[in-house]
Amino acid sequence: MRYILSSKHLILFAFLFPVVLISCRNNGTGSTNTETFNGLSANSSQPDTWVLSDAVQPGGEKKTVISQILDPGPWVDSVMAILSHEEKIEQLFVVAIYPYNKSNDTTISQLLREHAIGGIIIMKGGPVSTAKRINKYQNLSKIPLLVCTDAEWGVKMRLDSVPRFPYQLALGAMEGDELVYEMGTLIARQHQRLGIHVNFAPVVDINNNPRNPVIGMRSFGENKRNVMRKGWAYAAGLQNNRILAIGKHFPGHGDTDVDSHLDLPVIRHSLSRLNEVEFYPFREMINKGLGGIMTTHLYVPAIDATPHLAAGLSQPAVTGILKGELGFKGLIFTDALNMKGVTKYFPNGEIDVKALLAGNDVMLMPENIKTSLAAVKKAIADGIITMKMVEEKVQKILSVKRWVGLNRYQPTSIPDLLKDLNNGESNSLNQRIANASVTLLFNKNHALPLPEEVSDPVSGGSKVAVISIGSDPFGDFQNELKHLGLRFEHHSISSQSSETTAKQILADVKGYDHVLVAVHANGFRPKNNYGIGANMSKAIALFSRHPHASLIAFTDAFALGKMQGIENYQSVVALYQNTPFTQKAGAHAVLGKFRMTGKFPVTLNDKITAGMCASE
Repeated sequence: MRYILSSKHLILFAFLFPVVLISCRNNGTGSTNTETFNGLSANSSQPDTWVLSDAVQPGGEKKTVISQILDPGPWVDSVMAILSHEEKIEQLFVVAIYPYNKSNDTTISQLLREHAIGGIIIMKGGPVSTAKRINKYQNLSKIPLLVCTDAEWGVKMRLDSVPRFPYQLALGAMEGDELVYEMGTLIARQHQRLGIHVNFAPVVDINNNPRNPVIGMRSFGENKRNVMRKGWAYAAGLQNNRILAIGKHFPGHGDTDVDSHLDLPVIRHSLSRLNEVEFYPFREMINKGLGGIMTTHLYVPAIDATPHLAAGLSQPAVTGILKGELGFKGLIFTDALNMKGVTKYFPNGEIDVKALLAGNDVMLMPENIKTSLAAVKKAIADGIITMKMVEEKVQKILSVKRWVGLNRYQPTSIPDLLKDLNNGESNSLNQRIANASVTLLFNKNHALPLPEEVSDPVSGGSKVAVISIGSDPFGDFQNELKHLGLRFEHHSISSQSSETTAKQILADVKGYDHVLVAVHANGFRPKNNYGIGANMSKAIALFSRHPHASLIAFTDAFALGKMQGIENYQSVVALYQNTPFTQKAGAHAVLGKFRMTGKFPVTLNDKITAGMCASE
């Protein structure tokens, strides 16, 4: 007999705060505010907090997720009463679904018929196929499933045919936090429409290692206060719309140079350093009402020196620090338990037992679910894990299910799903974020924005050239410049063009008054040099020889550190991504249609540091 109750969806629409852009007020070498951390201003005229809504919900509830966990209510009690011991154990697990994979559908369907699995996590698929699978699996499940996904930049991170939002590093360049809150709200609405309840976001790791192979553009940057403010704005946007936000990756994955998907990274900082820096966003967001945290696969000897033991499997880390010292009372997820950071050192089953004993509530993506279930049951039979411990965790899980509205579950409506997810709201927000994040790094002799008379068709006094590297022959940046009235000669080379080709272009633009060198690259990983190949880097260095050249970088922030000779350019503008929105923002910025107010979020070297923004 299924225990799914039906009612209307619980949808809480959060108030959208007005957008305020604060101009970058400094001398071009960094922040001018008095308090700084790693070079980036710690003060802001914007609020550093967002209030969680406690408005009355359908059914009379008036609870934040933490208050719901602390006061579960009769629905949770009634579900606990009908679950067997085995079913309570099964509620602790979340398994992956692959909506485009038919064999995975057969496996998951059979699993849900036989076991009361607690939740599912959405992997690669399409919106319609995913929603249909969610409906099917909810119908098969005895207890409503908690549906989760990784949607750091929106559900586009996992689903096709839907709008995406910027990487967090671009958000970290913005002066204020309002647009991040608005993004969290729109992402929450994507989740609501699809029938998803948990977003494994925001990433609140402090990106203080430019060699980090797995965090990079996923972090808001290296300033702990900025990371916390942006992270909390994102989380509040989710939770004010009844989507559980998950801060990750505790105790902090920012200062690593090993990918935990492949091996176990080691963090060698002292406990005092961890407490001052890495724990800071978690501690502050816990105090503000963060509902969920993901622990991760890092070896941190200062916390637990047990050889090869990931912090996510460590009782001193999870129970001692996260739950004890930091006082976290929300839902704790493991990172994926099929990652090499843990499977390399412990067998399947033993990993799950260690994770539960450490203090985690939800076991995410075990390598083999049946082996994991058997191992936990055996640990209970052997007295290693108690049923009281399991029941405490299940009560938290059910409380979250109650909070997201699963006590009144209704299937996701399929008609108009794609239309609703692509309603145009995201385009406006994406453009505003792109505009607000544009960062002017260097600006010798106030070379940018270009003088007004340059785009005046009457005067015609200046000769302008645009050189595009790595883009389509005539892309969004060039089209927008043309649309805004700029007359220019255009040259385009691929990322693999020879030095001879670049030298010929340089000769062609020798007498020009202004040369805009637009670099387009989509790479965001160190292993591929952030998309900056050897030929591209040489071309960038070559064009810097022009006395009036400005570099416009539609690239990952870290890609700037892989370019030769950028300090020789008159101006350098960072756009953080290569999208239609950033290209349009770049065109408007170089023509002075708005002030460039972004601040660079990370340190690359002694020339490009966190907090940099030049005056116009």
